[in-house]
Amino acid sequence: MKRFSLKLLFLLMLFDEICFADEVAWSAFVRTVPILQREVGSNSSKVLNSEMSNMDLTGHIVNAGREGKQPLGAMAFVADDEGGFSLVVCFPPVIKDDMHPIVQRLLDYVTLRWIGISKNMALKMVSGDFPATKGTAEERAELRTEVPLLSIDQLKPIRYITLAEFPFADEEAGFIFQDTEISLLIRFHPSRATSLAIDSQEFAPDIGPQIRTAAKDVWQHMREDGTAVQMGHSVLLWELMQKELQRKGINWKSPADLNPLNEWP
Repeated sequence: MKRFSLKLLFLLMLFDEICFADEVAWSAFVRTVPILQREVGSNSSKVLNSEMSNMDLTGHIVNAGREGKQPLGAMAFVADDEGGFSLVVCFPPVIKDDMHPIVQRLLDYVTLRWIGISKNMALKMVSGDFPATKGTAEERAELRTEVPLLSIDQLKPIRYITLAEFPFADEEAGFIFQDTEISLLIRFHPSRATSLAIDSQEFAPDIGPQIRTAAKDVWQHMREDGTAVQMGHSVLLWELMQKELQRKGINWKSPADLNPLNEWP
């Protein structure tokens, strides 16, 4: 780990007595997650620490894959970092040999929650409920490098132009992973996969048609007044869609909201 954030140092001091009183082992880890977005309800240190204090949930993650072995306990704490999070894990000393796979499961779970994956889906993914049978070995490896534990079998083919957010797209094809709050658009490039978060409300039977109608109407107006061909047309489209949807009581998050590090035409 290259550095400790101030929040992480404070966290270590706060839990010093808990982590070290019984001579337990401890480790700290930092993971940077580039599609960080803090308003989907799951990806904050406060929410995640509340989840991690639930011993049933933490025990489920820690003991996944330990069939036939004595259940082990661990405490995990999350601190906000720049562009990602820091994870502090406290272990009983007896699990030294099992520490790496347990840390990896906890890191994967927090990463999935941090990018907006729902708790139930993240738990299923950490538990190995979605083995990959489709795609090449290279595609499976590239996908899991981009999104931990995401299986190609969970993806559905989709064309970007069919999505409300991208009426300006060509016939570019990709894959969609759907969850409750966010969905992920996945593309496979030579030697790598990329993901783009979008609001899952688009796929809701009651709200989805309203989002698509707003996109169609706004885009038509932009084509008529010439703004559809100007730089920044995608962000303008989404801002106008949000205003239209807010009048209907729909709090829709645009790709710009959910992917703040991306640049848009």
